[in-house]
Amino acid sequence: MTKLLKFLSLPILFVALSLSITGCSGGSSRSATTNGGGSTTQTPAPAVTGVSPASVPAGSEAFTLTVTGSNFQPQSAIKWNSTALTTTYGNATTLTATVPANLAASTLVANVTVANPDGQVSVGGSSSQQVLVTNPKPTLTGITPNSLYAGSADTTFTLTGANFSSLSVVASGTTSLATTLVGSTQLTAVAPAALLASVGTLSLTVSNPAPGGGSSQSVAVSLLQHPAELDSLAPSTVPLSNSPQTVTLSGSYFTPTTVVYASGTALSTHFISTTSIQFTVPASLISYTTGTIPIAVVDSASGVKGDNTVTLPIVNPVPVLNSLSAMAVTAGAPDFLLVLNGSNFLQSSTILINGTAVQPFSTGQLSAVATVTVPASVLSTVGPVTIAVSNPAPGGGTSQAQTLNVISASNRVRTVNVAAADLGWDSVHNVLVASTLSSSTNNPNSIVTIDPLQGTVIASQTLPSQPAGISVTSDGTYIYATLPSTGQIERLILPSLTPDITFALGEGANGVMNTTAAVTAAPGKPHTVAVSLHTGDTNPESAVGGVAVYDDGISRAAIVGPPAYPNVYDTLVWGKDSTTLYGTDSAYSGGPEDVFSVTASGITLAQTYTGALGDFVKHLAYDPSTGNLIDGYGHILNAATGQSMGLLQVQNTLSNGQNPFALDTAQRVGFYVNVNSSYSSNPAPNGEYIQAFGLDRFNYINSMLVEGLEGASTIVRWGASGLAANGASQVYLIDGSFVTPTGVTSAVGGFVAPSPTLALVTPVSVAVGSADTQVTLTGRDFTQSSQVTWNNQNLLIDSISDTQMVVTIPAAALGQPVASLLAVSNGPGTGSSNSIGFTVVPNLGANAQMQVLNVSGNDLAWDAARNLLYVSVPAGDPISPNTIAVIDPVAAAVRQMIPVADQPSTIALSDDGSYLYAGFSGQAIVQQYSLPSFSLSLTIPMGAGATGTVGTQGSCAFPAAMKVAPGNPQTIAVSEGIANVEPNGCLLAIYDNATARPNTLSYYTSGVEFSSLAWGADANTLYGQVQNGISPQEIYSVTVSPSGVSPANGLNSGGFGLQVHFDPGTKLLYSDSGVITNPVGPVQVGKFDSGQGVLVATDSALKRAFVLTSSSTVGINNSGQGANSYTLNIYDLNTQALLKTIAIPDVLGAPVRLVRWGTKGLVFVTSNWPSEGTTVGALYILQGSDISGTP
Repeated sequence: MTKLLKFLSLPILFVALSLSITGCSGGSSRSATTNGGGSTTQTPAPAVTGVSPASVPAGSEAFTLTVTGSNFQPQSAIKWNSTALTTTYGNATTLTATVPANLAASTLVANVTVANPDGQVSVGGSSSQQVLVTNPKPTLTGITPNSLYAGSADTTFTLTGANFSSLSVVASGTTSLATTLVGSTQLTAVAPAALLASVGTLSLTVSNPAPGGGSSQSVAVSLLQHPAELDSLAPSTVPLSNSPQTVTLSGSYFTPTTVVYASGTALSTHFISTTSIQFTVPASLISYTTGTIPIAVVDSASGVKGDNTVTLPIVNPVPVLNSLSAMAVTAGAPDFLLVLNGSNFLQSSTILINGTAVQPFSTGQLSAVATVTVPASVLSTVGPVTIAVSNPAPGGGTSQAQTLNVISASNRVRTVNVAAADLGWDSVHNVLVASTLSSSTNNPNSIVTIDPLQGTVIASQTLPSQPAGISVTSDGTYIYATLPSTGQIERLILPSLTPDITFALGEGANGVMNTTAAVTAAPGKPHTVAVSLHTGDTNPESAVGGVAVYDDGISRAAIVGPPAYPNVYDTLVWGKDSTTLYGTDSAYSGGPEDVFSVTASGITLAQTYTGALGDFVKHLAYDPSTGNLIDGYGHILNAATGQSMGLLQVQNTLSNGQNPFALDTAQRVGFYVNVNSSYSSNPAPNGEYIQAFGLDRFNYINSMLVEGLEGASTIVRWGASGLAANGASQVYLIDGSFVTPTGVTSAVGGFVAPSPTLALVTPVSVAVGSADTQVTLTGRDFTQSSQVTWNNQNLLIDSISDTQMVVTIPAAALGQPVASLLAVSNGPGTGSSNSIGFTVVPNLGANAQMQVLNVSGNDLAWDAARNLLYVSVPAGDPISPNTIAVIDPVAAAVRQMIPVADQPSTIALSDDGSYLYAGFSGQAIVQQYSLPSFSLSLTIPMGAGATGTVGTQGSCAFPAAMKVAPGNPQTIAVSEGIANVEPNGCLLAIYDNATARPNTLSYYTSGVEFSSLAWGADANTLYGQVQNGISPQEIYSVTVSPSGVSPANGLNSGGFGLQVHFDPGTKLLYSDSGVITNPVGPVQVGKFDSGQGVLVATDSALKRAFVLTSSSTVGINNSGQGANSYTLNIYDLNTQALLKTIAIPDVLGAPVRLVRWGTKGLVFVTSNWPSEGTTVGALYILQGSDISGTP
């Protein structure tokens, strides 16, 4: 029974096993099964038909693997490749097993088989029997760092996420990064600097390779702008400046959009590199004061500010000294203002003079100009003086020094500390003699002798009261001194000053004591003096005076005095000997010259020439070489006749309108004390000038400023080359070449330079737009300290000697038409030279040309036969005074200068060209010159019909206007007047050669006067007009006959104008005012509508009229010193229609005459009229088809 049960049970177990395992369809393995009958049954082998999942990502966690197939048994085991897995039997067709994570850690193809307990194993190898372990798709969730500065170096990033493996690769775009696996959730990757260079984002992804694999989503890393880091500035400081300054900033992380800020203000910035930028600091930030400026940067694109700031200090600049306004001064010069030119001068600058700091007189902040007072103490000796500029810290420094050379001069000045009333020269003992005032600090109320070479007092003699006028005898025996308060004269013996005699001047007829201030010793007679007597008052204006002659204190019997002669004399001069004495009334006007005859019995009044001298004359001298008298006004007259011989161009600027002077008759020079340096105004800043004039040519020579000299009332010549003048408290002694060109200078005293004198300038003009132009100045007394000015600017001196300088006028100053004055100064302590014009000639167009000559004039004449112009050149001309200039207008050249008498005024040419007549305002004559030789053929004394003394400077006898009769070359009409008075035609006369026709026309009987004349169609009719500057004046007609002139007939037509013109073609009269008159009517028949005309010229052949008009509205007007603008209007002579207008800007002087010349020429001359503000004149020559109207 037991066996049966066992047997019966076996099939049951077998069946159970058979149902538990499903075989693999692809396998052939079988199991043998024994049945109950003893036979063996083969069980089918397991077969795998599918696996699930068919794939898993590598690195997955343990997972359940489901295997489907057949013939699985309860004990069947799933194998993962060769590894048996713990298997769970589902049924014969399904098994499950857990695959541990380590078996799927990396990619592989896992063959899945099933092994039954009987050892049968399924056949594997097909894809359905395999599990593919693939790479997972990574997940990226974060990156550290998630931002950094653009431009960073290679940077390692930490990436977090999932499904990372050793095969994972981090990438930016197509660029793979070096990647390191930290864990399945973390990687590290290195980004090279190239990927980090620019601001923006860096996108990173993680990729796993196939099988499986893939790329994660991208995660961005922000690449931020790195804040700039500022290191240093170059330069490290900037100076105070009016100009922008460029600075280089070094640092890091600069970009092209980096902007520099200074004190919050954005600056102009230039990117150089990431480590260097440049910026410009505007002048507005650095032109005021020192300090510091904070410098910061901002990236304008990102707005990122710099990491730090730096400080830019503003410091004082180093001054630059380029030049000095004077490179040399004369030793002994006074304190003077020196102008320094350069840059970087500050209000805190100091001027170093020979190393000593001096505060500048004036300067601005960051100025190019500073002025400083150079003290006289550093100018006392010859040698260099260094000038530099110093600026204080911070920064600052000292400029390069310039040298101011203190030079010697050929003249010296010394002072003697005595206040003198009068001076005299003892040529025998070579000493000066002075009478001293009671106010004198030294030797008051005395007579002193002075060694003029040493400037020391030799001897002194005190007098009972204050002396006044003195006189030294010609033989050096005595000195006579007046004692006005006691009415006495003291005589002392020279040179000891031993008192000799004292004599009283007695009483006048009224019983009042006579007193005097003037005594003069007779020439060759040391015991004889002439004395001017004041009776009743020492004040000459309320005194009654006379003249007496004393011999050793005894009065000669005959005295000129009240009541017969009430004149008061402050000065008396002897003539050529002791028989003639001259004087004039110093208390009243009228300017008489009184001639006294002196005999053994006394003195008598021989002659009075009223109006011969100036008014209130206090200074009078006799010239023994010529027999002329000269007064303090510069009047020179023939002492014997009272007739005027000329007038020195002295400006009467001292007390009572006259000037003390001294004569050097050997050199023919007069030395006048004046407050001006020349006949052109140039006031002395501190002192008075001594002017030198030629006694024969009446010309200005030069001048010298004597610093400190004030109130001079007397001046004397002493020694070979000396002058002495009394000041308020000192006597000034001057010697050297100024007095005598070859004179010897004392070794004592300070140096003094005379004012230079200009005699010639070449060229005198250039065309507008010219290049740099060299101009040669010729003259005298130039020194190394000379400076040249033109048009208010100093000119560069190229070379210099004592007689010539070459200067350059820069092209920049020649770009516009301008006429101005060249003048030279020898630096501080000297006066300016006379002035000569230099003109930048305007372009008048293609059909008109203008040339300028430095020839001033009072009148013009055109010689058609010889194609020459003649100009009367006045005494005030700086180049050729008192001449007739002969001009070739085609060549614009001076052909000849003919010396003539003083102050040539009017000239006239005979219509046959045989004679030129010249009238003068310095002498009452007309001179006739034969042409072409210019030989003087006749001198015609004026004054026909005049009353009183003819020829004195106050007589009506000086030619004011003159014309030669048509067809009568030896007949002239002359309007005569008082010298230097306008209108000045008080007498009209006709002269045939030197003979006046008897009938004249006097202003005093007719009330008619003429300043211009014009003959009519023949020698029978004369026209005249006067310009009084107040109201329109009539034109008069005068009939001329062999007996002279008849009373004038007014034509009731006039207008302002200096001249009247008769045109023989139209037979009409043309006034400079533009009025046209038919003398036959008479009626005004027209007027040139040109405003206020100045000058008129007509040409009936051309049928044109030319009117020069003053213009203040000329289009081009850049007037220089002393220049005015004019307009030349050209009219149709018949219709008065305006044909052409030519602007003539910048004319020097006052136009006085306008004439036609040649076929296409016009010329006008200007004169130097100081009263009108013009100091030089010129000749303006125009030509061209615009003038003629024909090509």
